[in-house]
Amino acid sequence: MAKKKTISISLVTRNRLKALKQMLEHFFKNTTVSYELFIIDNGSTDGTVDFLKKEVEGMPNVTIIYNEKNYGIAYAVNQGWYRAMRKEYLVKVDDNVILPPNWAEEMIKICDRIPEVGCVGINFEDISYPEIEVNRCLVQKKETPIEDKCLMVARRAFDKVGYLNESLFGYAGEELGWRVINVGFWNVYHPDLHLQAKIVEDSEPGESLEIKKFVDHTGFRVAMKFLNYYREVSEQLGKPETLYIAHVEDFGSD
Repeated sequence: MAKKKTISISLVTRNRLKALKQMLEHFFKNTTVSYELFIIDNGSTDGTVDFLKKEVEGMPNVTIIYNEKNYGIAYAVNQGWYRAMRKEYLVKVDDNVILPPNWAEEMIKICDRIPEVGCVGINFEDISYPEIEVNRCLVQKKETPIEDKCLMVARRAFDKVGYLNESLFGYAGEELGWRVINVGFWNVYHPDLHLQAKIVEDSEPGESLEIKKFVDHTGFRVAMKFLNYYREVSEQLGKPETLYIAHVEDFGSD
């Protein structure tokens, strides 16, 4: 039965205290499978650390990792996944995602019934994808990587593709999705979970950039090269949003 299966979840947070509180409230209420939760704080300075130490530390099945600075999403997610041992499902979930009831059971059901599935997620995109039925299970199959705001990776796929690429400060979930496709597995969305899930808008100043549009416009390889350059110089430049447009041509094209 799905309820007996244990999932390992990496939740990375940084300076989104308001969103994190809402996310955790719904997570604990709506997660009904056996789980272990790793909360990785990436150098928050807004009171998140105090909240975690006072309100969350010591809760059953919860481990908190405090990073002294922002090491990037991929590195932080992997900190949790490294500790997952042989869990059947590994999950990456963002700190501003409100998860609906039975989200984990529904995603596990897809992984169990459709052996071709490598990753299953919740669709927060502006469009939906054609539904197909496989083994009495409906999914939206996507021929490219799915969004990774809430992403479950089946062990069978993880054993072939491995961890997130830590050389990518951001967007490592999409790169993982390409690797999943390259080894022959599917990326799919659950057809209904997006109807009850939502995103809490509580971002750090200067980080509400339309990165997805940027990546789609420039191509994945060029965008990753540029975004990692941006990571290296962001502290000195103060994260000006115009940097993305002003210098992208310096990095060639796909």
